[in-house]
Amino acid sequence: MAVARRFTERVATALLSLVATAMAIGGVALAGMGATLRATPMDMEGMPVITVGLMAVGAVLALPGGVAVIWARGVGYNNARLAVSWGTPVTVLLLAAAALPLTLAIVLGPLIAYWRDIARLAAEYRVWETANGPSALVFMPAMGVLLVPAIEAIAACVVALGCGLLLVLMLARSAAALKLSAVAALLVGGLTVGSWVGVGATERLAPSVETLFRTMDDAGGQDRAGALALLERHRSVASGSVWALSWAWAVMVGLALAARAVSGAEEPDTVMNIDAASLQGLDDITREQALLDAADRLHRTTPPVRRF
Repeated sequence: MAVARRFTERVATALLSLVATAMAIGGVALAGMGATLRATPMDMEGMPVITVGLMAVGAVLALPGGVAVIWARGVGYNNARLAVSWGTPVTVLLLAAAALPLTLAIVLGPLIAYWRDIARLAAEYRVWETANGPSALVFMPAMGVLLVPAIEAIAACVVALGCGLLLVLMLARSAAALKLSAVAALLVGGLTVGSWVGVGATERLAPSVETLFRTMDDAGGQDRAGALALLERHRSVASGSVWALSWAWAVMVGLALAARAVSGAEEPDTVMNIDAASLQGLDDITREQALLDAADRLHRTTPPVRRF
């Protein structure tokens, strides 16, 4: 059981560390892109809003992502288990953790349909086949438009990941569940705030884009109407999804606090403990082998930053 618990802790820590690292790198890249565009002379309406929005979203993603990377690195190696009393509070906690991703998936139905239509259009226009050539530059503006829905989709996936890890770690009675659930809530919070910043920038740009669409040279009016409909759908999907992610983040914070409330004190893993009493009565060879085994287990379960 102790070996399975340590393996679960390592996998959970690695997954959240990977998400946090990608979030920090992506945030720095967005902030750098915004700063570069701001320093580039461009006579384009709305460019100040775009550059400030990119830098703000990048900063909001990079800061919690970097904190989560550092925090997650020190979690999952304490070789302790929770003294959990299985009862109604723990059962309610586990049911809530299992129900949150399912409920969020239902609420985010418009966002899922939005991305399904994007994937269908990408396949129809053979985007994936031409993405490695010069023609891929045509889709750069589309990538900017899809930034906010992409962040919201990633946040929803992190909610599902955090709830799943909380379930597994609680069932394994791992003490890492307390800190890793907080790390997951931090990541979702950063993504949600970044989505709010993106939605705000979109709303600021929407009147200018709508005016541009209405002034297009379109005799039939069908292209103009289609563009306006797509703009309205984009705004409604982005604004509706960010509200759903906000309450999902609040629930994740509640789950992290509830996990700490229903858990007892941390108990040391007896597999890793060797005291003087346990070595009494052993011959020199057996005692030496026991100490070597304990040192090997300690080396394998201690992150590099803690070995020195």
